[in-house]
Amino acid sequence: MTTFQEADERRIIEKCQAHCQEYQRSSGIVACNVADKSYMVKFGPSTRKYTAARIANQRYLSSASQNADKIRVPNIVHEFTNESERGVKTTCLVTEFIDLVEFPPSDKDTRIENAVRWLATVAPPQDHKLGPLGGGYIVHRFFKEYEADLVFHDVRALERYVEKGRKRLCRLETITRHVELTDEPIICVQGDMDESHFGFDQEGNIVVMGLRSISFLPHSFGKYALQAAGGHYGRLPNQFGWLGETNGLTMATVASVLAMTGDTTLGRDEYGEEKKRRRG
Repeated sequence: MTTFQEADERRIIEKCQAHCQEYQRSSGIVACNVADKSYMVKFGPSTRKYTAARIANQRYLSSASQNADKIRVPNIVHEFTNESERGVKTTCLVTEFIDLVEFPPSDKDTRIENAVRWLATVAPPQDHKLGPLGGGYIVHRFFKEYEADLVFHDVRALERYVEKGRKRLCRLETITRHVELTDEPIICVQGDMDESHFGFDQEGNIVVMGLRSISFLPHSFGKYALQAAGGHYGRLPNQFGWLGETNGLTMATVASVLAMTGDTTLGRDEYGEEKKRRRG
């Protein structure tokens, strides 16, 4: 196992800075060699609100994948934060290098299905209620620009929030049903079923990526993500036996409301209750 020295971290930071200059971005992924071994480095501003969640998600799922058949989650081997002379902090996650095939295999849909099915079997830690591990905002297609603006305390809070969205426009309240989430099992869900979040290594394993958009959510949110992706994936929830059949129309309607509104908190707090107004 490689022990990373200060000189190694400086070399990684230089590589990240060169990437930022070339592509005019503050975050990204670069390959880097340390002690003649290849690694992948995911980097970005330390202030980004999903950093802790990504680290916790990746560590937990990587550990769980050790017992999975033909499924891999890149393991984090080192992490560090660098502060520039201007006081800008950058967090770097160094992960094992996985050599992916250039073109996906002919049975990629089946392999992705197996990965989604496996994710749903990964139980959350006993004290975890909702969302990504490590805390933070849920990243999922349901929300405007794929990210919630609230850190929901639990499923009941999320249910209250969706109900508020349903009532946002009076006409929608009469044609949609109240969403019920609290009786649904919580499963591990890829909230953005983009195929770039799944890769295939040289040994025939599927590599689960896109860790930022993975959360522990009720069945209905799993169904929504897959059905929004359409095609082969849209049929999977019924094959999996996930609950939430009656919630689909309402969630799609509320998602359209969120896409149009400026305040995507809908005036709610983390408990799904109305925010208390400050007295001036």
